[in-house]
Amino acid sequence: FCGYHGAFRITNGPIIKFMVIGDPSYASNGYQCEEIISTDPGGTANNNLGADSMVSVYAHEIAETITNYNFAWYFNSNGNENGDACFWDFGAYTGNSNMVAGTKRFLVQQM
Repeated sequence: FCGYHGAFRITNGPIIKFMVIGDPSYASNGYQCEEIISTDPGGTANNNLGADSMVSVYAHEIAETITNYNFAWYFNSNGNENGDACFWDFGAYTGNSNMVAGTKRFLVQQM
């Protein structure tokens, strides 16, 4: 996996949501999490393959964490969560990025 999310409830307390994003350069199952991002011959948007890859995984997991409200997991008709339905789909973009945050450019999957 490139990242995952979950939730738990403290006895008689709130639901605690969390997500984990590890080193995206190599996941424990052998999947290269930055494989798609690294295909641009100009390099990644910020010339840091690991960090640039992590941004897209973070966006994916935060979207799923937000939509999985109160343990009512969202799944589409194919059984995918919203982030999984468009996994590694960056839409149309030029160069090596599709969004800007502050002064930095990033390549982030569509949601």
